[in-house]
Amino acid sequence: MSYENRDYEGEYKKSRLVASIQPATAIIFLLIAELLLSELTQVALTPLLTAANYSIFRSVVYLFSATLIVLAFLWKKTIRNPEPGILLSLLTWLIRQSHRRARSSAVALLIPPSAMCEMCAVLGFVLFFLSGGNRLDVYFLVLLSLMSMYYLFPTEAERDNLIRLDKEVP
Repeated sequence: MSYENRDYEGEYKKSRLVASIQPATAIIFLLIAELLLSELTQVALTPLLTAANYSIFRSVVYLFSATLIVLAFLWKKTIRNPEPGILLSLLTWLIRQSHRRARSSAVALLIPPSAMCEMCAVLGFVLFFLSGGNRLDVYFLVLLSLMSMYYLFPTEAERDNLIRLDKEVP
């Protein structure tokens, strides 16, 4: 499919819509956590892991969350400033894959960084349940997620870079 038939503007609007909704879901996780800990509900949260296992699992989750955030920032850095290297090679490979789908363009690649950031909030919510209601994990990871989502919100310059790359990649 030639690039003239691709809906760049529509995909850009969709990516901005998705990136706008994801912070709301992260905030909903906080609200649910607070609701479960409030006196309004009669939910008794008990730790699902022993202290030693929880400590190990928590470390793994924090490491995985940090990795997701770094990958999201690297993804956006590659979109914002495409320089030759392994990340640009990966990006062009993904663009080639999007060409195989009908009416798909590279602009859809603006969504994964926001999704990676949202995953940190999800992991914080999981830790909240596994710990039996520890607010620290959910608040820290949701805050990290929200700050990353704000910084990585799709811009028109990124859209233009992806459109240029979409037209250059065979």
